[in-house]
Amino acid sequence: MENKHDHGKLILIIALFSVAFFALQVMDLALTKEALKDSRLSELNPLYAMAWFIPLKLSMIILIAPLTYTYGRQHPRLAYSAMGVMIAMYIIIVSNNAYQMHLAGII
Repeated sequence: MENKHDHGKLILIIALFSVAFFALQVMDLALTKEALKDSRLSELNPLYAMAWFIPLKLSMIILIAPLTYTYGRQHPRLAYSAMGVMIAMYIIIVSNNAYQMHLAGII
C-alpha cells in the first residue's frame, strides 16, 4: 500500500528526471549534429542527420515518464535505479561526443 508521500516523491523525481533527460538529449543532438559536419567523425550515429530522427528522439521522454510512473508505483527502487542509469548513460554519451569533437579540433 503506497502512501501519499511516496506518490508525491515519485512524481517529483520523475519530473526532475524528465527535465534532466530532455536537456541531455538536446545537448547530445546539438553536439552530434555539429560533429557530423566533419567527415573524420564517421563513427557517430548518422541518424542524427535525418530530419525525422530528432522529433522521435526528443519524444522518448513522453514514453519513458509514464512507464516509469506506472512501474515505479509498484517497484520504486527499480524505477529510481532505471532513471539513474539512463541519466548516467546520456552523460557518458554526451561526454564521449564532446571528447571526439575535441580530438577532431571542432571544439
